[in-house]
Amino acid sequence: MASFDLSYDSDDDVLEACFEVFDDSLARAISLNDSIVVFENRSLTTVWAITLYAYRSLLAVGETALTGLRDLSEDEAEAVLATLEVGPATHFLEISDPEELVARVLMPHLQDLVEDA
Repeated sequence: MASFDLSYDSDDDVLEACFEVFDDSLARAISLNDSIVVFENRSLTTVWAITLYAYRSLLAVGETALTGLRDLSEDEAEAVLATLEVGPATHFLEISDPEELVARVLMPHLQDLVEDA
């Protein structure tokens, strides 16, 4: 991650973080659930961006099911989980139960993001 762009819309309660400048035609959007979308390269090895809808609610509930991964093949779901378990995604999500596809949404610390950039 050479740089990042972080945007929060308080009216819609949407947090967007972009870690790479990418061409939409080369990205794969993966809905982890109704509130979380990650954008990865086609080979599912790098998270380029993450969007969290109803962000305050996600922070309040503690854990959220990543039900969208159930729509993927087992290999694809494992590849996505692997990308979520390394930076920069780890600043936003903590996979608490990979077998049950459960994660905790985090509030990123700006200092950590800057240090990783």
